[in-house]
Amino acid sequence: MKEIQPNIMEAVVKVFISLALLGAFGLFFRLYYALVVKPEKLRSILRKQGISGPPPSFLLGNIKGIKNSQSKAVKNSSTDTHNRAAALFPFFEQWRNKYGQVKGMVGLITKSIETLLNSWKSMIEKEGGIADIKIDEDMRSFSGDEISRACFGSNYIKGEEIFLRLRALQEAMSKKIFLGIPGMRYIPTKHNRNAWALEKDVRNLILKVVSDRKESSANEKDLLQMVLEGAKNSKLSKEATDNFIVDNCKNIYLAGYETTAVSAVWCLMLLAANPDWQDRVRDEVFEICKERTPDADMIQKMKQVK
Repeated sequence: MKEIQPNIMEAVVKVFISLALLGAFGLFFRLYYALVVKPEKLRSILRKQGISGPPPSFLLGNIKGIKNSQSKAVKNSSTDTHNRAAALFPFFEQWRNKYGQVKGMVGLITKSIETLLNSWKSMIEKEGGIADIKIDEDMRSFSGDEISRACFGSNYIKGEEIFLRLRALQEAMSKKIFLGIPGMRYIPTKHNRNAWALEKDVRNLILKVVSDRKESSANEKDLLQMVLEGAKNSKLSKEATDNFIVDNCKNIYLAGYETTAVSAVWCLMLLAANPDWQDRVRDEVFEICKERTPDADMIQKMKQVK
């Protein structure tokens, strides 16, 4: 027994060392795939579509390049312009100018605007013609409703449920500890597990909407339909196709929510601070629209609005 026991202990130690090495190699390959292989696959897909961006560096990605481009854009920007988006997000501005905007979404967006304006009219009528309206939350609701309609069309109510989950996910991501350390988002901390659970919920909800859309054979003109058609023409696997659809829907929400709300508030503030511009814009809208609901062609003719 005395000779067997040391052999057993030695074997146990070897097993633990082997498991530790396997775990270390597994973690290394997972991080390598997440930080190197996967991003390069995504960049390759974008390059095939003619979309390029700043060259990435190892671990830091595009952070350094984006900061340099932002610094140059801020130095070259004029102080008498309100187009701060071009200075803060120069690459977004370049892509927007190159690839344009989605004209077919204007009809869906006007429905969100009508809902917002009707709520303000009701408040003004209740207050006897003059009302003090705090627009921050209204603009956020308008932004979420607008994106839900543009992305999911007639399924926008389901889209609003997805939007609320994404907002929770965004808040969870912002509370992460060691957010700037590469690879920390893959460690199963409490915050990460909460974020992973929300990501799973969002993924399941989006794929459920996609499944319902395919079963109904609806031919809607929304962003989800455009994404589905793009996925249909690709040669991706089933899992890669699902990831493509989910990631695009998430990006539409996360990239468009705050920017839409803040842009709308900024626009209203500028109009409030410049009553003469209010008159000029109002006159132009009345002249072109003639009490009709604006569409994409009408908006293109509005020089003052641009």
